[in-house]
Amino acid sequence: MVMKHPHTNDEAIFILLAAGFDEEAVVSCLVQLRSAGVSVSLIGSSAGLVSGMHGVTIKPDSTLGKITAVSPPKIVFIPDGKQAVTTLLSDPRVHRLFSATIKNNGRIAAMPTAASMLDKSVGPLPLIRSNGNLNKFFAQLID
Repeated sequence: MVMKHPHTNDEAIFILLAAGFDEEAVVSCLVQLRSAGVSVSLIGSSAGLVSGMHGVTIKPDSTLGKITAVSPPKIVFIPDGKQAVTTLLSDPRVHRLFSATIKNNGRIAAMPTAASMLDKSVGPLPLIRSNGNLNKFFAQLID
């Protein structure tokens, strides 16, 4: 279980969503981090509901188009799901979000498939990588 720590809004985590995302990682991360008092927002690549790789549909809190005026988060989380990661990495707004987050001393967090795809398409980033153990990964996100 993730331990509860005090957090401010400038320590927010954005979870990026696009069609085909890994529902288990997203929902588990969302529940664990919000339960720990972390400010977490689901950010869709477009407006409306987003369906995951197993057909679970989620309504994001906001969209990439609406967060451009918001200060960058502490962490941008990219869940697995090859289709979702491909969509996200083809969107220039995601690359601008990565740049703004890193410039603000933030980090990018990624599940294994997403991390591999990021390495190949974007190059080296300050990544928080999952080794497959979700609870340990979530604990890294709030440390």
